[in-house]
Amino acid sequence: MTTKTRTARSIPVRKRKKKFSITIVGAGRLGLALGRALKESDHSINLVLTRTAGSARHAALALHADSIAALKLTNELPQHHRELIIQSDIIIIATPDDSIPHVGDELARLFKSMRSGSRARLSLPSVAVHTSGALSSDVIAPIRSHGIAVGSIHPLISISDQTTHRSFAGVYFALEGDVAAVRAGKRLTLDLGGNSFVISADKKPLYHAAALMASPNLTTLIDIAIEMMLHCGISARHARQMLLPLIQSTVQNLVHQEPRAALTGTFKRGDIDTVKKHLAAIASERLTDALTLYITLGARSLKLSNLPKRRSSAMNDLLTEIVSESRRSGTPT
Repeated sequence: MTTKTRTARSIPVRKRKKKFSITIVGAGRLGLALGRALKESDHSINLVLTRTAGSARHAALALHADSIAALKLTNELPQHHRELIIQSDIIIIATPDDSIPHVGDELARLFKSMRSGSRARLSLPSVAVHTSGALSSDVIAPIRSHGIAVGSIHPLISISDQTTHRSFAGVYFALEGDVAAVRAGKRLTLDLGGNSFVISADKKPLYHAAALMASPNLTTLIDIAIEMMLHCGISARHARQMLLPLIQSTVQNLVHQEPRAALTGTFKRGDIDTVKKHLAAIASERLTDALTLYITLGARSLKLSNLPKRRSSAMNDLLTEIVSESRRSGTPT
C-alpha cells in the first residue's frame, strides 16, 4: 500500500489580506505612534506631511520613511509628493483638532487641482479619516465630494511623548463616519491588535469629555495630590514615587471590580470626623483647588459608598456647609 503525497494544490491556503498604503498628515505624538504601529503591521507609509522641517526630520528618523514633506499641501507641495498622496489607500489626519478642517479643505483643493490638470481619470484614496475624539467626520466633508469615504478613528490611549514605543494592543478605538471609512477603521484596529466600537457623530463630544475625565483630568488630580504632599514637606519627586503604588493598586481594583465595589477610604467608611480634619487641613494651607475637588469628589464618593442614610446625609451636609461658608466669605471652592 502506497501513501499518496498531498499536492500543494490540495492544501487550502488562506488568502492574505491586502495591506494598505497610507499617508499621515501630522507627526505629533499620536501620528508617530500610529505610523510606527501601522508599519510594524506591514502597512506601508507612503508619505508623512508635517508642519515644520524639524518635525519632518524627526518623523523620517522615527518611521524610517523615505518621503517626508515639511511643506503646505497645495502650492508648495512637489508633484512627486502629490502623487504619493493620491496613490495612498488611506489618509490619516493626525493634527490638532483646530487644524483638521483646514487640512480637509486643503486636501479637497489638492484633489480638485490634480483632477483638473490631468487628462486621465485619477484613482484617488478610498478613505480619509481624522483622529480627533471630539470632532465628527463632517469637519472633513469637502473630501467626500471627490468620492472618498470620510470618518474618524480615535484610540482611547494616553501618549505623552514622541520617543516611547507605544503598542495599541488591547486599546479601544472609537469609529465614526461613512460605511467604507468605518470598515477601514475596523480593519486597521484589528491589525493593530485593538478593539473597535462605532459611535454616533452627535455623541462624540460627550464621549471625548468622558475620556478627558479618565486620563488628562486624572493626571491633574494627581498633580494636586502632589501639591498637597509638598505642603507636608515632601518633595514632588518623592511624592510621585510614593503615590504611584497607591494609584496602580486603585487601577488594579478597577480591573476586577466596578467603581462601587472598588471604592475605598474615608467616604466609603463614613468617617465624618476624618472628613472634618481633612477639610480644616486643606483650608488652613489655602489649597483652593484641592478643597474644591475634595468636596466635589467626596459628594460623588458618598453616592457610591452604600452608607446608612443618616450617616451619608450628615457627611453631605458637612460638605454643603463648607461650600456655603466659602460663598459667604467670597473664598472660591
